[in-house]
Amino acid sequence: MNKKDAEEFLISADRYSFVDTISLLRKEESELLHFSDDGVVVRLGDELVSIASLNLEGVLKYIDPDFPLYTVHDEGLRNYMIGELGYQNEEGCLSFSWWGEAFPSSSFDIKRLTSEYAHAVAGAYYPEGEEWIRENIEKGFLYGLFENGELAAFAGFHREGSMGMLHVLDEYRRKGYGEALEKFVINRALSAGSIPYCHVYTSNNASIQLQRKLGLSEGMRPVWWLWKD
Repeated sequence: MNKKDAEEFLISADRYSFVDTISLLRKEESELLHFSDDGVVVRLGDELVSIASLNLEGVLKYIDPDFPLYTVHDEGLRNYMIGELGYQNEEGCLSFSWWGEAFPSSSFDIKRLTSEYAHAVAGAYYPEGEEWIRENIEKGFLYGLFENGELAAFAGFHREGSMGMLHVLDEYRRKGYGEALEKFVINRALSAGSIPYCHVYTSNNASIQLQRKLGLSEGMRPVWWLWKD
């Protein structure tokens, strides 16, 4: 049982839906907990377990009910973990991923954010989580697009490798900044040898339309984030 074989199995099975699990398998620090025809279970330290299940019964025994955060791709497994194990979930997400070449470089002023922007980013995106935003900035996960030296939009990566936190400030909308930033972040992922992908809530029509406009591949299986406080 090795991660390369598990990755090839998931790519053949449904790479667009299981892209998050595939991405975790590519991380040196991840641990493959299970691989069979039933599916793949991979863990990233104490932070996340991702389950790509093809047979629900075959993966149930690999769930640790004390582990705080999972992603799953099976609604039956999602319902079981909520009803029987006490996990929480807001809504499902769609997976979008880019498997092509890098986009041409743009002329926009985009650069890695520094901690001086933590308050502004938190205020626009996550008011109660300024410390979390600051940590992401200090880890180099967030980038900003600037207009005349002022922060106009931002986006970056979550710890597990997905793209996210894309937000254009109100006064800078309808200028193509969201599209430019996502192309930039996709290129950053490609240059690091990672798969550019994101999870988008099924209710977030604006973001879904952006992914489709950019030509990202859409997974047909929803993905659910499940957590315990």
